[in-house]
Amino acid sequence: TAAIDCVRMLTQHSFVTGSQDGCISLWSASRKKPVATAPSAHGPGTLHRAPCNWISALGVLPYSDLLASGAADGLVRFWRANADESALEEVHSVAVAGFINGIEISRTSRRFAVVAIGQEHRLGRWFVDHDVRNGIAVVQLPVAVAEETTPRTRQAPTRKRHTAADDDDDDDDDDDDD
Repeated sequence: TAAIDCVRMLTQHSFVTGSQDGCISLWSASRKKPVATAPSAHGPGTLHRAPCNWISALGVLPYSDLLASGAADGLVRFWRANADESALEEVHSVAVAGFINGIEISRTSRRFAVVAIGQEHRLGRWFVDHDVRNGIAVVQLPVAVAEETTPRTRQAPTRKRHTAADDDDDDDDDDDDD
């Protein structure tokens, strides 16, 4: 019921969201409500009596079941998403210093993620951690997590292309009858 701060597409038929109440939700394009939710995915709030660590960043490996989440708790958490079984399962976590403001998982090697780290939350200056420097961190995924990723085939739309050459071929058939 809280505001959604980040959205990422997993497959053509599913996507994930992160919200201010700390929930990560897995959605199907064919449903109005999430098929799975991880409430307080990053635990209780760590700053200034916040009720939870709201989700400030999501990263996905497109057309797979792997996603990563980040919040003010300084942990990048890796999850397996399965829309068919309505499940979100945490499989690994890595500690980094600072607010996690962005995550991108390598699409080619599937072995690492690049994490944007800041002294402040990306959407406001409510909290400041002066001990942290703004920058990026490269987080290596354990081999087991990277290899267990289930790739889902990308289904390209099937369209027949109509070209001028097709029209010329039809005209040539008519000329042969003369």
